[in-house]
Amino acid sequence: MKQLLIIMGLLCSATGLAQPLKQQYINKINQICSNADIIEFEQKDDYAEIEYRCNGKLFEVGISPTLEVLFIESETEIEPHTRSIIDKKISKKYEGWKLDEFTRVSMGDTSFYKAELWKDGIEENVYFTLDGKYFKPKNLVVNEPWTQQYLSGSVAYRKAPYNFLTPTSSYEMPEVLKEISGIAPMNTTTLYAVQDESGAVFKYDLKKESISGLHRFTDVGDFEDVTTDGATLYALRSDGTIFSFNVANFDGKITQTVLQLNSLNAEGIFYNQHDRMLYIVCKDQPIDGESWQRNIYKIDPKGTGMAKLALTIDIKEIVRKIKVDYPLATSSNLQFNPSAIAIHPLTNEMYILSASNKLLAIYKNSKLSAVYPLPAETFYKPEGLAFMPDGSLYISSEGIKKGYLNGQVFFFKPKPGSINKN
Repeated sequence: MKQLLIIMGLLCSATGLAQPLKQQYINKINQICSNADIIEFEQKDDYAEIEYRCNGKLFEVGISPTLEVLFIESETEIEPHTRSIIDKKISKKYEGWKLDEFTRVSMGDTSFYKAELWKDGIEENVYFTLDGKYFKPKNLVVNEPWTQQYLSGSVAYRKAPYNFLTPTSSYEMPEVLKEISGIAPMNTTTLYAVQDESGAVFKYDLKKESISGLHRFTDVGDFEDVTTDGATLYALRSDGTIFSFNVANFDGKITQTVLQLNSLNAEGIFYNQHDRMLYIVCKDQPIDGESWQRNIYKIDPKGTGMAKLALTIDIKEIVRKIKVDYPLATSSNLQFNPSAIAIHPLTNEMYILSASNKLLAIYKNSKLSAVYPLPAETFYKPEGLAFMPDGSLYISSEGIKKGYLNGQVFFFKPKPGSINKN
C-alpha cells in the first residue's frame, strides 16, 4: 500500500506536546492487534505513522502524542454495486486517469473510501462515501478559537467586507497543488498558482476545475507566492529571489533578481497597479529589529532590487485589537507571521494574511483598521491572496501535507455596500 495520505485533522491540536517513546506507540498498536507485525514506524512532527500487518492484512495508523488513534487506513474490497457507482463517476470526471488502488479510511465514527488516481505524473486522491457518493471532507483541524459558531456571533466580524464564514464558491486543488502557497489572477476564469516545492507556475481553470497548463521557471526550491502585472509574472522564493518572465509570450527567458532586504523569509509578493511597484512581506522579524515587528517592502520591478520600507507591522497592536474585538482570544501566544499580501484594487487598502492563527489584517492609509480571524473549520493553512478588479477576493489554503485534506481556493464576493472608495 502506498505511503499513508490520510491524517485526521485533529492531529494538529496536539502540537507542542512531548512525543511518547516509540515503544509506547508500539504498545498502542498491540492493543489494536495483539499479533501485529510492525513493518515501518515513522515519527512525524505531530503524530506517529505506523504500518503493520494484522492477520495477513495491511494497515497504516496515525497516533497522536496523547496516544489517541487518529485514523486507520486499510486495504479494502468494495461491494460490486458500490464499486460500479464509483467507477462510473471516475470514468466520467477523470477520463484518462489510471486507478492505482482503493483504501478504506476510518476516523472516529466516520469511514470513507479513497481512490488513488494518476495521470501524466500528477497524483489525485478522490474520496467517496461507503455508498458511492462523493465525499468532501472539511478541515477538522480546529486548534484555534476561531470556530464558525463563535465568529458568527461576533459584532466586529459582522462588519467584515466579505462573508468569510460562507465562501461564494470553493475549489479543491489537485494533489500537485496540495501545498499551494500563492495565487494571482490571470483572467476571470484562470488563476496562476505556485506550490512550496516546485519551480513551476500552474494555470488553474476555475470553470473546468483543473490544471490547464504550467510554466517551469527553475528547479526545486521553497516558493511562496506569485503575482503579475498582466504581461510579466513574478514568482517569489523564500530566500528573497524573484523569478520573472514574460508570461503573455513565454520564450523561455527567466530573469532572477535577488532582493536586498533587512528581513529573512520573504513570504508574499504583490504587484500594485496603482503605483506600479512590487510589495514584499516577510514572515520573520527584521534583522536589526524587534521580535514583534514584521516589515513590508516595495521595489521597482524595473529597478535593481533595492527595497524601500513601505510599512512595519506591529504584532502587539494586532494582538491588542484581536483581544478587544474577540474576547475569546485570551491567549498570550497569538502570532502574526505574514504569509501573503494584496492591495485592494478599489479601496487601496492593504490586506495581510497570516497562516499562524489564521488571521487577516487590513491597513488603510498605513494604519491598522481591522483584523478578521478565518474560521478554523474552513482554513487549514491560509497562504495566498488575490483580488479581482471588482474587489472580489480569492484566498488559498494549503492542505495537510500527509493528509486527506487537499489544497483549496475560496472565492468571496464583497458584501453589498461594503466597498468604500473614500
